Amino acid sequence: SLSAIISLQVAYEDRVHFSALGTDAAQAVAHLSEKLRQGLGEAKPDAKTSGARTPPAPTAKVTHPHTADRNRFEGIMASSGLAMGTIYQLNSDLIEVSDDHGQGYETESRRLLEAKEKAREQITTLKDANKKSVTQKEILSAHLEMLEDPDLLERSLKYLKTGVSAARAWYIACSETIETLKKLENEVLAERAQDLIDVGQRVLRILLNIEEKKQTIPERAIVLARQVTPSQLTNLQSLGIAALATVEGGPSSHVGILARSAGLPMLTGISPMVLEIRNNEIAVLDAEAGLLTLQPSAELMSQTEQRMAQRRELAAKNLKASRQSATTLDGQHIEIMANIGQVSDAEQALAKGAEGVGLLRSEFLFLDRQTAPTEQEQMAIYQSIVGALQDSEHERTVIIRTLDVGGDKPLPYLPVAAEENPFLGVRGLRLSLAQPEIFRTQLRAILKLPNVQNVKIMFPMVTSLDEVFAAKAILEEERVRLNAPEVPVGIMIEVPSAALLAETFAPHVDFFSIGSNDLTQYVLAIDRGHRELAKQADGLHPAVLELIRLTAKAGKAHQKLVGVCGGLASDLQAVPLLIGLGVTELSVSVPAIPEVKACVRNLKLSDCEALAARALKMASAEEVRSMMKNPNLLKG
Repeated sequence: SLSAIISLQVAYEDRVHFSALGTDAAQAVAHLSEKLRQGLGEAKPDAKTSGARTPPAPTAKVTHPHTADRNRFEGIMASSGLAMGTIYQLNSDLIEVSDDHGQGYETESRRLLEAKEKAREQITTLKDANKKSVTQKEILSAHLEMLEDPDLLERSLKYLKTGVSAARAWYIACSETIETLKKLENEVLAERAQDLIDVGQRVLRILLNIEEKKQTIPERAIVLARQVTPSQLTNLQSLGIAALATVEGGPSSHVGILARSAGLPMLTGISPMVLEIRNNEIAVLDAEAGLLTLQPSAELMSQTEQRMAQRRELAAKNLKASRQSATTLDGQHIEIMANIGQVSDAEQALAKGAEGVGLLRSEFLFLDRQTAPTEQEQMAIYQSIVGALQDSEHERTVIIRTLDVGGDKPLPYLPVAAEENPFLGVRGLRLSLAQPEIFRTQLRAILKLPNVQNVKIMFPMVTSLDEVFAAKAILEEERVRLNAPEVPVGIMIEVPSAALLAETFAPHVDFFSIGSNDLTQYVLAIDRGHRELAKQADGLHPAVLELIRLTAKAGKAHQKLVGVCGGLASDLQAVPLLIGLGVTELSVSVPAIPEVKACVRNLKLSDCEALAARALKMASAEEVRSMMKNPNLLKG
């Protein structure tokens, strides 16, 4: 029972007792016990919070009273953005089933099971229709798990025996479980109540033969609601709303995750008083500022319109010019590549003006399955991506990163022991060398590509020259066996040792690609996913910039390309500094391609070099970012 497991709120270092019934009870207990000892694929929590249940985060389920200005309401940013529109109150219209009598246990239990099966079919259809949205697909998978919760069914059947209808029994069972989840101390677990509301209402609509209401929402509306389910948000997106603000829920809710993936501005944790606002009132929602402003002044409306228009015009202008070369005003060409993780990304990257793929995350082929992908499967996917990027005028390069998983991202078919700190354990190239058959299969799939001349291979998480030699030896064995052409080989610079020894690595590789996200967390000793410290893990820290400088210097000395494929490459404040440090390739997220290319075209290499020199002398990332906010520093 998923709801029962969630309700346990098992925390780090809690003692868990397993019991089981049945012919395979001993094996089941042994299996579950071992899985729990291994950590179920999760990293060890921070020492400061271990041993205690997680209290609600300061922003979780805390509503903010409106400010001194009666027309201004504070909220928490769930998804960034700016919007202006008319208020629309989304009445929950949640189905409530009062006391009623059923037609007997057999009839009502059959109706309930049939409704659940129909709901399963609906969710599965939605899941299949959202193949391009990994986030939506994962959420719908969770909904299927909740629908099949045996505790919910058992509780419903218990109430059916009292003579009530299937709808009433299901309503009571869901309501009780939802209230239990809402009371959980852990923010993320408590927010799963929204998912059960979604699932429960779906079954009730089927049982009561109620059509899901088609929303009549004005275009560009700012929607206010006490709560919104993932299914409701999907419908709202299709209606073209401008923004969303909810009283309940938090940034880590599934609705918040979906809003971010859709680029929909959203506030959460806003005062319940917003639910009293009349429809059609004009409002401005500024997610970054955490503010909903009613009856905005003419000045604020004018400023907001200008800001939104500027964003739209700039985006359209950048997209129109995205096919142009990214060359600085003084003639330095910077290759702008794309980071992708699936076939559809390649097509979008091409449309946005990418000059190739600087990072193909091949692990997307290895995840969410029980067996490793075959050589043929991998070949087909790699070829579809490489082929999608070629045309009669251009032959674009695709850099395929070999499998990058490990203790923090375990695969069910790879026997990796639980580790005290998986980020310092067997991951990246270390794992590939420890699992040579999977490594060799992947290398063969790449070497057999008909367009292999457009491919480069990149090894992740390299820490020593010995690892490079070992990996290249395996690659060469497979290449000779297949009589395949030589393929350029590069390494990711993600750990300090690799950056400090870049001069040593350079003669033995064809290119460097700096993974700024991991490099930053290793340099600053901050887990980039840490709830309290993650904001301090800023790649513009002078220590990180210095390691990028050393890598670029070594690459230049040996005439080897040096790129950046981490988050810094898409950061417009970082782009001038990276260029000034000697980076000549930026591999960025697909949506950011046009604006990064436009940014480069407005720079001078000489200005960038001067800024980089200044940044290296600073003491913190805050100082560097403060400097980069000065528009007068870049004369171009």
